[in-house]
Amino acid sequence: MDVLPFGLFTNFGQFRQADIVRENSPKLIFGGYYSYNDGMSSRRGRTSGDIIFLNNDLEESLPDYEKYGFDFLFKFKGFSMLGEYVKSRSYLPSDIEYYVRNDGSLSTGITINDSNYPNNKLMLGQGYNIQLGYVFRNRTSLDLRYCHLDADDNSFLNNNTFYNRPNYYTFGLTKYLSRRYGFKIQGSVTFIELGEGANANVHSGNELEPYNRPLVSGHEIIYRFMTTFSF
Repeated sequence: MDVLPFGLFTNFGQFRQADIVRENSPKLIFGGYYSYNDGMSSRRGRTSGDIIFLNNDLEESLPDYEKYGFDFLFKFKGFSMLGEYVKSRSYLPSDIEYYVRNDGSLSTGITINDSNYPNNKLMLGQGYNIQLGYVFRNRTSLDLRYCHLDADDNSFLNNNTFYNRPNYYTFGLTKYLSRRYGFKIQGSVTFIELGEGANANVHSGNELEPYNRPLVSGHEIIYRFMTTFSF
């Protein structure tokens, strides 16, 4: 559910982060959402059949997944501010005994209270994102973004190869070539803090585990360049 206390944005600007049209009066939209997935078989509830747990009778026994959050967007005279917060949690059935591996074999010895193995397969925790931007009159935009992920103790967000990266800092520069968001050239650089034990995304020299290089601390830098056309 969304609320627009100051009326509609110009040119559907509530669906875009940048204030290209430079709103003459303050515009704000804020909202919240909630979802509950009864029996989830994926990491975050977007697909099905990716993660399967079974009970002693080899019947499906799947965790429930709850997610809620809120966000807002403010625009005024070229300035924009966007904020988001999300929280997720799981509810595990007590009869989970097996995990179905990718090859169809069963992983046994799953104990809910001791290892929380099922939770380690799910995206659990909370996070927030804040982004500031300013569009100059020549339709050049500068943007700053900070994102923080706070994983639960048992969560796939602690995976040392794909996640275990709690903080993201991004600077972006965009040139809009029209006033309708349809044509732009954009570049950005993102500085990522690695959590303790995270595997660096650089080759380790070991062909068997090419990217398994744990770090005590460190960072990654991602550069992006893109152009967008839409009609």
